[in-house]
Amino acid sequence: MKNIKLLLVAILITTSLTACANKATENKVVKTSSGVAELEAKNAALELKVKRVQNTYKQMMAEKIAENKALSEENAKLKLQVKRTQNTFKGILADELKEKESLKSELGKK
Repeated sequence: MKNIKLLLVAILITTSLTACANKATENKVVKTSSGVAELEAKNAALELKVKRVQNTYKQMMAEKIAENKALSEENAKLKLQVKRTQNTFKGILADELKEKESLKSELGKK
C-alpha cells in the first residue's frame, strides 16, 4: 500500500512537473511569437526608412545630374566665348601688325 502511495505521489509530481514544463514552453512560445511579431514590425519600419533614404538619394542624384548638365552647357558656352574672343584678338593683332608693317614700309620708302 505504501508503495502504491509513493507511486501515486511520484506520478502526481511527474505530472505536475510536466504541466509546469509545458506551461513554461507555452510562455516561451508566446514570448517568442510576440518577439517575432515585434521584430517583424521593426524590420518593416526599417525597410520603410531604407526606401525613404533610397528615394531621397535618387532625388539628390537626379538634381546633381541636372546641375552637372547645366554646368556642362554653361562651360561649353564659355569655351566658345573664349574662342571667339581669342579669334577677335588675333584678328585685331593681325590688323595692327599689317598696319605697322605698312607704316614701316612707308617710312622705309621716305
